[in-house]
Amino acid sequence: PAADGPVIAVTAVDARNNLYAKANRGSYIDFAAPGVDVWTARSGSGGAYRTGTSFAAPFVSAVAAAQLVRTPQLSAGLLVERLRQESRDLGDAYKDTLFGWGLVYGRAICEH
Repeated sequence: PAADGPVIAVTAVDARNNLYAKANRGSYIDFAAPGVDVWTARSGSGGAYRTGTSFAAPFVSAVAAAQLVRTPQLSAGLLVERLRQESRDLGDAYKDTLFGWGLVYGRAICEH
């Protein structure tokens, strides 16, 4: 699904911003987020460290949701542009096939 046009495709990085070894690569990757050894709730009780792009995607979803709370009229294109502006480039300049536009930051969540 990440390669579908209207989807924001997220890849995973570790605490040192290294790409997750099993992450997809390609021109469709839009952003990177923490997704290696992320502490998550475990079914039943407690928690566990988990790894994968499925654990990185919620970081981007949370930042996108915070942007939409602050500016509900944002179009999908402007939302992606805001995410791009608040990302830190990790790979080649501009968008690349490993990290997309870069590591998404949650400044929108931390303000106010």
